[in-house]
Amino acid sequence: MGNLPIFSEHGVAFERAIVKHFQTRIFVPDDYVVEYGDTGLEMFIIKDGACRVTTGDGKVELAFLKAGDYFGDIDMILGVRRIAAVKTITYCTLLVLKR
Repeated sequence: MGNLPIFSEHGVAFERAIVKHFQTRIFVPDDYVVEYGDTGLEMFIIKDGACRVTTGDGKVELAFLKAGDYFGDIDMILGVRRIAAVKTITYCTLLVLKR
């Protein structure tokens, strides 16, 4: 987790403390991880697999995410609504941190 700026800025002791709070979730292809407009109460790190970030209607792809990428951190910290949807492309194992 040291390569994630949101955690690395706070040092090893913080990383060791926060890692205990992550849960593992497994998603099948074409599952929505987050939907546009949902309140952001979780952040996600992709352990395995790939996801697509799209506009709310799903018509425009905004980003492609793969193992090692993360999303939802700002929404989780601020507790704001999601401004995009994230849908799995493949089977995915995600590490989830709740607010």
